[in-house]
Amino acid sequence: LGCGQRIADIQLRIKDPSPDQMDAVKAEIEEAVKLCSATGGNGGEEGSSADSTRKCTRLWVNDHWRLALECPGVYGVHLGHEDLMTLLCETDDSFDLLADSGLRLGLSTHSYSELCSARAVRPSYVALGPIYPTESKKD
Repeated sequence: LGCGQRIADIQLRIKDPSPDQMDAVKAEIEEAVKLCSATGGNGGEEGSSADSTRKCTRLWVNDHWRLALECPGVYGVHLGHEDLMTLLCETDDSFDLLADSGLRLGLSTHSYSELCSARAVRPSYVALGPIYPTESKKD
């Protein structure tokens, strides 16, 4: 990056850790928060004047939303469609817990029906794709 440029957002993606690795995943999230906020804070609401002067990188945590809730400084979580459906079907008000946390929600979709499901929960963003099969991403 050149002088004065910054990375606005970064996603931490740790796929399929075993249950005994969750402490290590949380430590990785905490380290990523430190790195993302090294230039000052993790503040600034989208669309506000504070957002245009924000110098930090917003951290999005892929999949591990419960751990993200435990780590101050995480900006948002990213879930795949299957993870969203699981979250919505849980009986312990998990979705309400996430929605009330203040974390932003990003969702992956791969079809029109998944897009409709995603829109129903009013995420901060929706990723659509891949439209065609890809060899570059296996999961």
